[in-house]
Amino acid sequence: MLDTLNRTRDRIQSLKVTARMTLMPKQERILQILVQSPRVGGGELARSLGITRSHLSKILRPLSAAGLIVKEGATKSAAYRLK
Repeated sequence: MLDTLNRTRDRIQSLKVTARMTLMPKQERILQILVQSPRVGGGELARSLGITRSHLSKILRPLSAAGLIVKEGATKSAAYRLK
């Protein structure tokens, strides 16, 4: 697990971006969950974090935009995985 988090950190640092991304605690927890389970549904993530699916969507958007996670599927059947 630590190896995967280190690779993710290295990938973040290698991105050619002008702005620095600071992860919120829930975003860090999402990455930890995705390290442990390669593909997790949105509903399961929301339940794990104790938040709504709409709040989850707002939290996931920057992770997806940074290229850290990939969304597979649409709406309620969507699942997420590390890129």
